[in-house]
Amino acid sequence: MTQIEYLDYLCYWGKTDKSTKNIICNYHLLAYHCLDVAACGKYIIKNNIFNSCNILKECNISG
Repeated sequence: MTQIEYLDYLCYWGKTDKSTKNIICNYHLLAYHCLDVAACGKYIIKNNIFNSCNILKECNISG
């Protein structure tokens, strides 16, 4: 795998605010967005927010 092929995943956006009329558009790369989502999910389950840990246990899923 070459350096260019390795970085191809950085061309995808996770979210952006297209509603702004600014020429410069703020965006969040998909790779980093996925890491943020995973970190939030881990925090939610670890702290049993929304009863998430208990729900996973009822479904025989460890988390």
